[in-house]
Amino acid sequence: MQEAYATADPEHWVFWQCFEDLQERIRMADPGHPMIHVQLEESDFLQGSKLGTRWSVKRWIFVAFIPSVMYLGMGLFLMFSPTAAHRYGSLGLFIMLLVPAGWILGALTRLIYFPYRARKMFRARKQISRPFTLSWGETGLTVDNENGHMLIPWGDFVKWLQDEHVLLLFTSRILYMNIPKRTFASSNQLADFTAHLVKKVNPRPATPAEKPAALDQR
Repeated sequence: MQEAYATADPEHWVFWQCFEDLQERIRMADPGHPMIHVQLEESDFLQGSKLGTRWSVKRWIFVAFIPSVMYLGMGLFLMFSPTAAHRYGSLGLFIMLLVPAGWILGALTRLIYFPYRARKMFRARKQISRPFTLSWGETGLTVDNENGHMLIPWGDFVKWLQDEHVLLLFTSRILYMNIPKRTFASSNQLADFTAHLVKKVNPRPATPAEKPAALDQR
């Protein structure tokens, strides 16, 4: 890994060497202290953006399903009601067409615009892809990067989400830390980290689609 950094960017190699030195000091002080090196790639950022903006079942019901049923019902009434059809039939048809149009627009936004915006943001903000070292324990998460050292208590996180690729730790409704699962050395290390999340942060049970992916043992 260090050789790759030295070839690509000597400045980054210096930072990575500092991380290795810090890791060695922590390992000497506490041999059981878990630690990972994190550097987001574009695919990680895109996956985190998708997961972070994914709607809950409750939101789907109140924001999408119920309004759709109401618009469809109104359109059917205006089109087929004996007292309204002759005056408002065309309006009823227009209202009914708004429902599939809205779903199509939402799907295109989700599948095309959001990924485009996420990729553009990742490429424009170089700090997103800068490497950092992450360790955890009973008190919280410790983040070390080129700018210094920071301890984030578990209590600062309001919730967490996961899918087969990433873990998101939210410090507010919209701000989160993106941790790719590929950065964990083994499935046991990932299990230890998620166990701390379940114990220390407001737990969110994983759905069947969000079960951790199998990791290569290293």
